[in-house]
Amino acid sequence: MEYRQNEIVYRGIVRLGQGLIALLRARVNYDGLQNLPPDTPAGEKRRWFRKATPGTSAVIAISHTSLLDFVFAQWTIYRAQGTHVRYMIALKWANNEFMRAINGWCGHIPVNRAAGAAAYQDAKAKLERGEWVGIFPEGSRNRAIRPHRLRTGAVRLAQETGSPVVPVAVFGGQRILGGGARFKLRNLWRAPVSVVIGVPLYVGPEEDVQEANARLQQALSDTVDRAIDLFPAEIPPGAVWMPADRGGSAPTVAEAEAAWEARRAEREKLG
Repeated sequence: MEYRQNEIVYRGIVRLGQGLIALLRARVNYDGLQNLPPDTPAGEKRRWFRKATPGTSAVIAISHTSLLDFVFAQWTIYRAQGTHVRYMIALKWANNEFMRAINGWCGHIPVNRAAGAAAYQDAKAKLERGEWVGIFPEGSRNRAIRPHRLRTGAVRLAQETGSPVVPVAVFGGQRILGGGARFKLRNLWRAPVSVVIGVPLYVGPEEDVQEANARLQQALSDTVDRAIDLFPAEIPPGAVWMPADRGGSAPTVAEAEAAWEARRAEREKLG
C-alpha cells in the first residue's frame, strides 16, 4: 500500500511529541535558532506549516548519539519555524506496515545502507522542490559523542542542489537511549537535553567534497561543544555518555570509527 505525504498527519505527530515532552517535563535548552535559513521567500507570509518552495531548501546534518536525536531536532526546528523535516531513516526502521505508513505520511526517506542510490535521488528531488532534508552523516549512532568521520552524502546533496548544510547537535538523548548508557525509565522524567543549531555551511560547485566534509565535521564538533556547555544538568565525572576529551568515559573518536567499520557489513545486511 502506498502512503502519500500528508502534512496534517505529520503535524499531529509533532504535536504528540510536543505533548509528551511537556508531560515528562523535559528540560530542553536550545541555541542558534537565528542560524536556520529563512523558511519562506522574502515577502511571503508563512502558513501554519512551512510550504516547500524551490530555492528555500536545506540539508539538516544532525549529530547521532541516540534514537531520540531526530525528536529533539524536529521539536526545536518546528518550534522556530513550523518546518516538517524529511528525515533519511535506515531501512530497518521501516520494515513493518506501521512504520511504512508513518514514513510515507511524513515524507521520510528510507535508506538501504547497502545500496543507497535510490534514497539519495529521492532526497535530492525533495531538496530541489524546496524541502528540508534531515540526515545523520555519521551513518549510525556514535558512542564517542564527538562526531567521527562523516559519510559524504550531506555535502554532496548540498553541492548538487545549492542548499545550505545546517549542523545540529543534540546532547542528552544518549543519556536516555544510546551512548552506551543503560535505559532507565526514570531518566525520561525531567530529562535534560540541549540542542544547538550551527551556522549554515555552503558547498561550492567546484569545492572538493572531502574538504567540505571536513568543514562539516568540525562544525558539528563545535556545536556538540556548545550543546555540552548548555546542558541543563550536572554531568558526573567519567559519565559514559560524555566525550572522552571532555572528562567522560565514552570511547574515543578513533575507537568509535573502528567499531563503525567493524559493524559495517552487519548494518548493511539489516538495511
